[in-house]
Amino acid sequence: MISTKFSPDPTRAPRCVMRFAVPLAAAFVCAAAVVLASTPAGADVVTRIDQEVAGSDVVLRIELATPMRYLSHDPADRGDTLQIRLQALPSGAAEEVDTATTQVFSRKPSRAVPLIEVRYEGDDGGNPLLTLRFDRPVTYRVRNSADLRSVLVTLPGAAQAPAPPQEGAPARKRPATRQVSEGNYAVNLLSSRRPLSPSAVKLPVPLGKHTLYVTEFRRRGELWYRVRVGWFTTRPEAELFAARLRKTFPQAWVDRVSEAEKRAALGTEAKVPSAARPTTGRVSGVAPGELPPASKEKPTTASAQRAAELLAEARRDITARRYG
Repeated sequence: MISTKFSPDPTRAPRCVMRFAVPLAAAFVCAAAVVLASTPAGADVVTRIDQEVAGSDVVLRIELATPMRYLSHDPADRGDTLQIRLQALPSGAAEEVDTATTQVFSRKPSRAVPLIEVRYEGDDGGNPLLTLRFDRPVTYRVRNSADLRSVLVTLPGAAQAPAPPQEGAPARKRPATRQVSEGNYAVNLLSSRRPLSPSAVKLPVPLGKHTLYVTEFRRRGELWYRVRVGWFTTRPEAELFAARLRKTFPQAWVDRVSEAEKRAALGTEAKVPSAARPTTGRVSGVAPGELPPASKEKPTTASAQRAAELLAEARRDITARRYG
């Protein structure tokens, strides 16, 4: 366990006590705990605030000069301001501690423990009030110590907070987000009764932000496959793109597609069907930049010839108007 102790005396620097060996994350919690205490306006009811590491949790131990029973706290388990209501009890000492006073402790928040202020108010006419303020919402648990001379505030998982980046360390780059065209229109290039792979289709124009994908449909009880390019905001925009492809795909036509087809084409429902393996998904697709085959080996003459045969068959079906 590691404990950081804070004194209400502003002339004394806070001490960090290593009670036994701890992990690096715990050491960071200790090193980051720096507190500046204001001068109390009367007798010291709060005598010390300890910050302890217990496993993955951080425990704030608020020690009291006289026994006090924990009554309630608000909010229940999460917030940036925690109010704890206490009840002063007789200490049995010859001279009782005057609890009708106010104390304020302030500190610089750390990544692990974002505590910025602890305030004790015992002169509000009711039961003493202990207020903890954080610089961001935190999750907590509150209880008394066994001897009723401490209030324990546990911050679950706080000891596992990531350490701040080292100075001069390069910032981690976020993965680039692929831009996808909007709209609900697609250009249908091919329709075939045999599985087609987009990797076997070569377009005479660049895709840009558009997506080349395969979707399935049934016509008169027979399963068909469509190779499409999506998506376009308006039908005229899609027609213009189709006109640029008709030298290669003379039967290209424009269709309005559903959101389900779009989501599936982006790979959220199934993988790309392979010409050698019929797809088991309802719809499948690939995105720009993912068109080459999965294998890094150079395609054999037989596989290239097979792809050409499938495309030729699809064109014959289109010419004969045996498509949906």
